[in-house]
Amino acid sequence: MPQIIVCPDCDRKLRVPDDLLGKKVRCPGCSVMFKAAAVGAGGGEIEDPIKEPAPRRKAAARDERVSDSPRSPRRSADSDEDDRPSSRSSRRRDEDDDYETRGPSLHDQKAGWNKVRIGINLVMIGTWVWLAGLVLGGLGGLLGVVLLGGMFVADSPQAGLTSLGFAGILLVLSIGIYYLGIFGELVLRLIGYGLAMAVPPRRNTGLKPLAITAFSLAAAHVVFSIMNFAMSGFSGFASSMSGRSGMSSVGAGLGLISGLCGFASFVVYLFFLRSVCNNARARDLAGSPITVLITFVSFYVVSVVIVGILICAGGMAIASTVQSRSPNAANSMGAWAIIFIVVLCILGLVYVALHVWYVMVLQKIRDAVASYRRGL
Repeated sequence: MPQIIVCPDCDRKLRVPDDLLGKKVRCPGCSVMFKAAAVGAGGGEIEDPIKEPAPRRKAAARDERVSDSPRSPRRSADSDEDDRPSSRSSRRRDEDDDYETRGPSLHDQKAGWNKVRIGINLVMIGTWVWLAGLVLGGLGGLLGVVLLGGMFVADSPQAGLTSLGFAGILLVLSIGIYYLGIFGELVLRLIGYGLAMAVPPRRNTGLKPLAITAFSLAAAHVVFSIMNFAMSGFSGFASSMSGRSGMSSVGAGLGLISGLCGFASFVVYLFFLRSVCNNARARDLAGSPITVLITFVSFYVVSVVIVGILICAGGMAIASTVQSRSPNAANSMGAWAIIFIVVLCILGLVYVALHVWYVMVLQKIRDAVASYRRGL
């Protein structure tokens, strides 16, 4: 008849067949191996292990018999019912409970962190593509403006037409390079944010929600950008045909929504990177994404204030020139125009430097993620 044994680790009382006495058995509650020895009922109610299942390892879920010895034909039906799942669905439920208790497997964690690392790489590459398009497009446009100005000081009409032709070609190429850089950055950033959603989930952290939110906002940014581009082209075609532009306000609204979605996705991704640093045991880098965010916001605010002041000063200079019509007023307006161009160039250089710094921060976080993945 079945004998009563007590687990020395969790004090659970179990019924086992006589042939298992003196052999090593496994407690289905705590998975501890011990030598079975009959102790008798000793009072109190004997627990049935199948009524109160405890979280088990996957190995225990595959073989939940009380003993780890080979199957014996003398096992009773009660023992099979108490110690082993009776169907594939029950095993699947046990595996789900095990996943919720212990989280993803080591292989899944490594795969997820590797995708996060690749996503950060793509965001870095996208930023470099955008910077290359901005710099090349800006230099080409500046050279085109110089050639356009050379048309007015050319010695002959033929030389002036040549300068005009080269200026037009450079300006078109510059605009094309600039928009190609923007498009490349949008695509690479969207893919990078999408790979970030593969991050292994952690309880009491915002890893998954932040990644999903950043990707959703980036996708909205791409959609509204395409709609704005299409609307701008349609508006230009309609205005050329009718002489009026009735869709300009819609295009401006789409452009504003697109810009807000892009900036919001950038902000959320920085907070995601902060959470990544905290979970990847790189707490010394956790403050870098927030520093980047504060610096960019401060730059935007200062730039808006400076450009606003210059525009107001330039408007006052133009109004003074129109009223007085004196050479001094014209010189004053020219000076303000030069100051305005110089300040814009300085702000542009600072903006480029901020993005280079941002890429360097991303590189450090990427290396921290790679190091953490190797240590798993």
